[in-house]
Amino acid sequence: MPNPPPDELLPKTIPGHVSWGKQVRYTFPWRDESYSSQEVDAYRFPHSPGTFWMNFRMSRFQENGILRTDGVRVRVIVRTAAAEVIEVLPWRVYHTAGWYSLRWPLPSLPFAEGVGIWLETDRQESSRGIVEIQGFDGAYPRSDRYVLLDEEDRHLLLFQEERDVAVYRSGSSGSGSKKKPVLATIHDLFDEDLPATHGISPTEIEGVPLFPLALSLTRV
Repeated sequence: MPNPPPDELLPKTIPGHVSWGKQVRYTFPWRDESYSSQEVDAYRFPHSPGTFWMNFRMSRFQENGILRTDGVRVRVIVRTAAAEVIEVLPWRVYHTAGWYSLRWPLPSLPFAEGVGIWLETDRQESSRGIVEIQGFDGAYPRSDRYVLLDEEDRHLLLFQEERDVAVYRSGSSGSGSKKKPVLATIHDLFDEDLPATHGISPTEIEGVPLFPLALSLTRV
């Protein structure tokens, strides 16, 4: 998937149309042990219905509580339904305590097991880290399909909600059917052989189009 230019850090970006009263801030209470390792701390984005995550901040402190001033390597990835790992933001060194853009408004959905969005950082045993993300509720229309497009209007990722095919029953006697749970998946749509469109109509997309934040938004 195409990434930003090398070494470019995307500044905190907030759409002009969002309401500050609908801001959602989330601080990760712990790392995701399933996807962390001795080299990497991984933080899985939570499900916050109707929220679109837009910015992140990584703060790292010394053992005495003083904020560290050296940079922290961070990347943001998605894991797809096909078990692919795709970078939303590649590895970059970020200044601690600064807010940065996630490049897109990333929809918060009830992802299936092993599917979703993760922020990863280099692990450092000698310091304590705090990872935060910022989003806004209702910033874009509710839908069961969202398509991420790059700066050249190429389709990159499909975020899709689906009903579980399994049939659930309530009660010990098996009478009374339960509503099938909704699970979300992510699919890779990018095709290197397809030319950039440089101007796509939303009617050509099967889902709500989500464009890079920096294209038409106010930076703060």
